[in-house]
Amino acid sequence: MKPENSLRQAVLWQILGVALGVGVLWVLARFFPVVDYITRAQRTVGELEFWGGVLYPLLYAACNILLLPAGGDGGRLTRADASRG
Repeated sequence: MKPENSLRQAVLWQILGVALGVGVLWVLARFFPVVDYITRAQRTVGELEFWGGVLYPLLYAACNILLLPAGGDGGRLTRADASRG
């Protein structure tokens, strides 16, 4: 097998892996209350005192990497937000 073909095949497998991962996350988000899990995890980490200070930035970074809402209200709209449009 030529090096170009193996590189092309490796890139194709990576793209397929990312697409599969995104698809699995999308399906899980449709069937499970992911935002509620994240909010509960934030509260639990916040109650861990010292270790909470260590783990909270890691949790927040993971939410940003996964493009999940990491706000304290779980990303829900308030009445003020809804009235603004």
